[in-house]
Amino acid sequence: MLRILGSAVCGLALSLTGCVMAPLDDATNIKMAVEAQPIRLEAEQVVLTPRQVDCGTREDLWEPPAQGSESRQSARLMTGGKALHFDDDVSVTETGYAQPYVQVRGEFPVVVEEVIHVRNGSGANSRIAQVKASVTVAHSCFARPLPLMGVRNGKFHQDISPTVELRVEGETWKFERVLH
Repeated sequence: MLRILGSAVCGLALSLTGCVMAPLDDATNIKMAVEAQPIRLEAEQVVLTPRQVDCGTREDLWEPPAQGSESRQSARLMTGGKALHFDDDVSVTETGYAQPYVQVRGEFPVVVEEVIHVRNGSGANSRIAQVKASVTVAHSCFARPLPLMGVRNGKFHQDISPTVELRVEGETWKFERVLH
């Protein structure tokens, strides 16, 4: 009899603990909202590695890099790169930038690696978050997602993480836009 009673109490305790869910923290909600579906990016910059630039040249995504000026070397975008939603020539070397980068325009899956800071936005249901995020590009040259660059004082920076705005509706967080 004690075994049956003990089993019943144990089963009840386990079922009760399984029914209580703690609310998700802001970082989890932000990550889920940003990653829920592809995001429309308009003229955002992503960082490339030299290896990715070389691969893109071999795969006819862009032309071989050429010296454009004393302080800038670029690779002209080709049809293959445009099909992947790269939107401007690749900046291979440029004063003030440690890595190559390229502009993207279109819908992309975005991965949030880290939520750095969250604050309230302008409205009651608005949140602003600085996130370390990367864009997934479906091509063998880009096995790892490409880091999104953030903006400070109207200029893209490779060492600044982007800022996004989200809207909170009850328990649901929705991505709104990348802020500049």
